[in-house]
Amino acid sequence: LTLGIYASFIFWGYFQEKVGTVAYTNPETKQPESFQAPHILILSQCMFSLLFSCMSISQFLSLSHPVWKETGKTVLLIGFAMSVGAPLSYVAMSYIPYPFVVTVKMCKLLPIVLFGILVFKEKYSFSKKLVCAIITLGVLGFSFYSPGKKDSSIHGPLQAVFGVSLVIMNLAIDGLHNSAQDSLKHKHKLGAGALQAISNRSCVV
Repeated sequence: LTLGIYASFIFWGYFQEKVGTVAYTNPETKQPESFQAPHILILSQCMFSLLFSCMSISQFLSLSHPVWKETGKTVLLIGFAMSVGAPLSYVAMSYIPYPFVVTVKMCKLLPIVLFGILVFKEKYSFSKKLVCAIITLGVLGFSFYSPGKKDSSIHGPLQAVFGVSLVIMNLAIDGLHNSAQDSLKHKHKLGAGALQAISNRSCVV
């Protein structure tokens, strides 16, 4: 199961980079253009994920399952975060290198803990906070220590600042999204399939 998850992430990341960074030739103008419709990717991803989650909980045809009745601010927040946060990273790839985008997103633990404490009043042990800080600092230190030449794919200082700002916004929204999911899961004792179905249904809507 773990190998399948890693394989899926590698497969997804490979094609995500291709879509977000490769210039496509416009058949009308004959000029290279970047992909400008990330919402289409997000919608298709959520629809397939919703289908898979419904199949996994064996409730594809049953509308009586509690998963379809779950509403509220938390569910709306999850849908908003999924539909708004993901496109930001696609846009950011037009201004900064893809590896940098992935590096920043690997620090997701920090905003998850912060939003969990500040918004959803979750309590984390000192050991969990310490592990979160160590992992975040470790990822940043490993990624930014680069003795080789700098990546030339950054267009300029202003574009780089704009790209980094988009990734940071995406990271914050991801943290809010994951904290909301965690709160919903513990509040209603939801399984993985039901939580996935609720989240993706809200995003599709």
